[in-house]
Amino acid sequence: ELPQQQITSYIRQFSVDSDEVRKTSLIWGSSEKIRSFLQSVLQYGERSQPVLFVGEDGTEKDELVKYVYSNTTLGKSLLTILDCAKMNSGNWSDMFENYNSPFYKSSGSIYLKNVDTLSPDKLGKLFSFLENMDIFRRCKIMLGFLENAFVERRIVTQYARSLEKYIVVRLPPLREHTEDIGEISNLYINDMNIKY
Repeated sequence: ELPQQQITSYIRQFSVDSDEVRKTSLIWGSSEKIRSFLQSVLQYGERSQPVLFVGEDGTEKDELVKYVYSNTTLGKSLLTILDCAKMNSGNWSDMFENYNSPFYKSSGSIYLKNVDTLSPDKLGKLFSFLENMDIFRRCKIMLGFLENAFVERRIVTQYARSLEKYIVVRLPPLREHTEDIGEISNLYINDMNIKY
């Protein structure tokens, strides 16, 4: 039986029927551009390659990961979310050395958020570990990067070879689909009317 939800300071684990996953809502609008984008992202979720979600702050990377998880076959197993920004050195070592780590599971989806907060050394160790342990064969790996951190030359050049294995998905900021502003505004207003 799958646990409903497991929480620590840096790791959370969900099943597809947990409240946080069921209540996921992407308030992005329904323009042709967004519908096409979401359809492509769901297809990427079904592939075995790892996915790197790159977007500006506020582009709902975490919500998109939950959307992909709950609307694809990934929902048949657990989703583990690791927050790299909240991990200390001990937690970091445990992820690579402890056999209870999500990286040693035989299946499931693992989303590493705030990967851009890692030092270049830790980022290199992460990419090497994921590749050398052949985790992509057992688990669906998804990573979240802030766009400005991703485009820095040290990340693009130093890990370019590793990134060739990833599907890179850039999340469009609202200014790139302004046709959705009216609909999004109405959705937020309706949501606030219900709450307040």
